[in-house]
Amino acid sequence: SFLGKLGAIRRFIPDLSFAVHPINNLLKKDYSIDWTEDCNEAFDAVKRFLLSPPTLIPPKLDHPLILYSRATNVSLAYMLAQEDDNKRERAIYFISRTLLDYETRYTQEERECLAIVFSTKRLRHYMLNQETKVMVKTDHLRTFLTQGSLSKKAGRFITLMGEFELMFVNQKSVKGQIIADWLADNPLDGGSLVDLDFPDECV
Repeated sequence: SFLGKLGAIRRFIPDLSFAVHPINNLLKKDYSIDWTEDCNEAFDAVKRFLLSPPTLIPPKLDHPLILYSRATNVSLAYMLAQEDDNKRERAIYFISRTLLDYETRYTQEERECLAIVFSTKRLRHYMLNQETKVMVKTDHLRTFLTQGSLSKKAGRFITLMGEFELMFVNQKSVKGQIIADWLADNPLDGGSLVDLDFPDECV
């Protein structure tokens, strides 16, 4: 199927889960099978991407990683990047997934934390022993993570992030515009699930 074939190349397509959300809905048991204009737009967006895909690079151990994450009311997405020798940001990895039903009831701050934890789970082998700059648009996420009274969920997110060397950086202080390019190429707002238990320390 179309979606099945996309699954094999999902790491190369930014914000895939949100882009194909209208088509994914057709697979739901209680959803009317009606190919709409939104489905056409989703299909065309994927075709446009496949005609001009980005070039991914392998990570370098002597350069910090850069993480752009994104959380909407239906999906999570992230892009891992790194500066090359010419100080130009280059993409290493893309991935996205749709939210589970209970995750759609998270607050925006909780969804943003979930997106970061989702990325650390998938990219553990890249990020575990390397500094990662997490790009944020505002300070509200840092405020959420450092408030005096934390919810159990927020505390769990902080604990899971704690094994990684994450540095939150305001996007305005970053010269590269890769995130702007990423969003411009995917104007539709927009893997594996996240286990909030502790990861296996032997892995």
